[in-house]
Amino acid sequence: MLDTRPDPDTWLFPLAWISDGLSMGSASGALLTLIIHDWFGIVYNAPGKALWFSSLDFLHFNWKNAPFGAGRFDISHNHSEYAVQNRNVFSVTLVLRFFGNSLFKDGKTIDAEPGIYPDRKTVQTRFLLLPGEAVKLEVR
Repeated sequence: MLDTRPDPDTWLFPLAWISDGLSMGSASGALLTLIIHDWFGIVYNAPGKALWFSSLDFLHFNWKNAPFGAGRFDISHNHSEYAVQNRNVFSVTLVLRFFGNSLFKDGKTIDAEPGIYPDRKTVQTRFLLLPGEAVKLEVR
């Protein structure tokens, strides 16, 4: 039988690192979590049933049936449009924070709190998304 174990003299990571209970799978999971949190700006508090969405404005994506804990959401961002659909059987508080001056829903300005993060103008608002409900916003 062929021995496929890595050679400790040539392998990139020391075997002691792996034997401590960590693996490349957990390292890639940590990186993916960091990207979802810091770039896509998505954070889900499962016990509190709250979803925060604050994507970097240069990212464009459409993530259908995204799993977060026991929650599922459709989340998208395209230019200045942001959309979230609650695919759960329970209501979720949605907190949206975006770079810009105003938020619009169906062409009408909605109430939003101004802010700064880290040195750019932002707007933030909250919605209670009922099961199956979707919200689509435009930032200007």
